[in-house]
Formats: sequence, structure tokens, C-alpha cells
Amino acid sequence: MGSIESYETAKGRRYRALYRRPDKKQTQKRGFTTKKAAELFLATTEVDISQGRYLDPSLARVTVADWLQTWLGARGDLRATTRSRVENIIEKHIVPELGTIPIGNLARLRVQEWASALPGAPATVRKIVNVLSGALRFAVEDGRLPSNPAQRLKLPEADEVAQALPVPRSGRRARQGG
Repeated sequence: MGSIESYETAKGRRYRALYRRPDKKQTQKRGFTTKKAAELFLATTEVDISQGRYLDPSLARVTVADWLQTWLGARGDLRATTRSRVENIIEKHIVPELGTIPIGNLARLRVQEWASALPGAPATVRKIVNVLSGALRFAVEDGRLPSNPAQRLKLPEADEVAQALPVPRSGRRARQGG
């Protein structure tokens, strides 16, 4: 059972919610402007803990760049050529745009905008997005994120390009004109 305490700041009274994480360590969330907001946070957190859905917010503060390195280091199953390709994708396409964002602040809209702006063929875009999605899936499984913001994005289909081009006619029917 948690508790609420008030404290004074230069901007006036604020409230903090004190509670125990599942590992039994006491922690707090501060800065609530109303007691009601602190109580609501505390109640929601206690329900999440009791139902096994609690995610420690401090674990989601790692940046995308740092998490990608952690994820890649844990991937002992990758062949050398695959590892090299993944490192190149991370360095060239993911880190410049998303690297400084904490994984907990990575919004689905931001990831969709990033993916939509990626250059290259649809298959290349899919490979790049799959690297980020795989790393974030690992973050979900590690209890750092509630869901994967790079999952089920709207990506270009490889067939869209092929459907836009006329199909060349070949063989006897093409020579006969029909």
C-alpha cells in the first residue's frame, strides 16, 4: 500500500506518490500538482503491480541508440555478415534520426513518420524497420516497454511498384497482338 505526501516548492505545493515496486524497493513519483492526480497515479500503479503489468519507468529511459547496442550485444545468434548489415542499418538509418530519444518516449507516430521518410526500395525500408522493431520487441519482452511502437507500421508493399508498371508481353501471344 502506497502513500501520498505533500511538499513545498518555489511554484507552490506539490505531491509525491510513494510505493513499493515488485522487487520490494520503495520508490516515488513526484511533481503532481493535485493530490487527486497523485492518488490516481498511485491507484493505477498498484493495480498494475498486483496484475503483473508494472513496468519500472527508469528502465525505459535508455536511449534508442544505447538500447540498440544492448540488443545487438545480446544477439549471439547472428552470423558475421548479418551482424555487419544490422550494424550498418543502425548507424546509417536509425541512430541519426531516433538515437537520442529514450525508448519510453518513442511514440508510434514518430516511428511511422521516420519509416515513411526512409529512402530506398520497399524491401530495403522493410529491412530497416525490422531491425528497429526487433530491438523494441526485445525491450517489451525485457519489461521496459508496454508495447512495440514499431510493430505493424504502414510500409510500402514491394508489389505496389510492380503493379504500377505495365507487364511486358512475351512469347507468341505478344507477337500476335493478343
